[in-house]
Amino acid sequence: MLNTLAKIDEYCLNEKLYNKLKYLKKIGYSGEYDNLNYDATYKWAKILYCLDEVLDENKYGLTYLDIGGGISPIHYVLSTYGKVYNLDFSFDGWFPTKNGYYTKINNEFKKLFDNHKKNIEYIQGDINETIKNIETNSIDCMVDGCSVIHMLNSFKNKDLIKEIERVLKPNAVFISVCDILNPFLSNYEDCEFFYPNNLINFFHNESKLKLIQPYDYDNWEEKLKTKKEGLGIGKINLCKEIFINPSNSNCLTCSFRILDKKDQQQVLWVGTFVYRNLK
Repeated sequence: MLNTLAKIDEYCLNEKLYNKLKYLKKIGYSGEYDNLNYDATYKWAKILYCLDEVLDENKYGLTYLDIGGGISPIHYVLSTYGKVYNLDFSFDGWFPTKNGYYTKINNEFKKLFDNHKKNIEYIQGDINETIKNIETNSIDCMVDGCSVIHMLNSFKNKDLIKEIERVLKPNAVFISVCDILNPFLSNYEDCEFFYPNNLINFFHNESKLKLIQPYDYDNWEEKLKTKKEGLGIGKINLCKEIFINPSNSNCLTCSFRILDKKDQQQVLWVGTFVYRNLK
C-alpha cells in the first residue's frame, strides 16, 4: 500500500523501498552524515519508491514538478527521466553544498546529473505565486517532500490546492511525503501540522485530487497509543532508528520533535499520500 505511515521495520519488510535507500546512500545522500538528517533521507527514499510503484517504466519522457524541491537530490533524479520544474523560495542549502550538490555526492552520479541539468528549470520565489508560471495541464507528476504542508495555513490556503490541480494533467499523480500529527499523542492542530484524515479531506473537498489507494490513517494499532514512553520520543530521533535498528518493529517514526505549548502537545510523524488528479 502506498498511503502509509512510516514504521521502523519498513525497510526490512519492503525490499523495494530499502533499495531506494541504498541508491541514495550510493550517490552520497545519506543520513549517516551529520549534516544530512535521517528524516529527509527517508522522505526522499519514499518519493522514489512511490514513483516506481505508480509510474514504473512509464516515468520516462514525462514532465515533473518538484514543489519546494530546493537542493534535494530528487529533482536531479527526475531530470534523468524528463523535464523538471523546481519551485522554491530559495535554493540555498540547509546542508553543505557545492555547485548545487551535497558535498558528499558521488562523482560518478554528479557527472550523470550534470549531463541532465538542461532538463531542470529553477523558478525561485514565493511558491504561491511562481506556480502560476506553470502552464495549465502541463505536469504529469508532482512530488512534495514536506513543503506544501507548511503553506496550507490552517487549511485557509485553498488557492494553492487549486493551482496544484490546475497544473496537473488529468490523471496526473501527486506524491507527498510529509509531517503529520499523531492523533493519539497530539491534542491540537495549528497552521502547519494536521491530523492525516483532516489533511486528506481538505484535498478531497477543495480539489479533484483523490488518494489512489484505500487508506485509514486513524485505524492505527492499539499498542501505538502507548508507545510514547517506551520509544523515548523526544530523546532520540526515531528516523535514525530506521537505519541503526530496523528490527525494532511495531512503532512509527517521529519526524523531528515533540512540540509543547503549556498543556498542549504535538507529536509529529511521517505520512505518505499519493493522489491522482481526477479532473
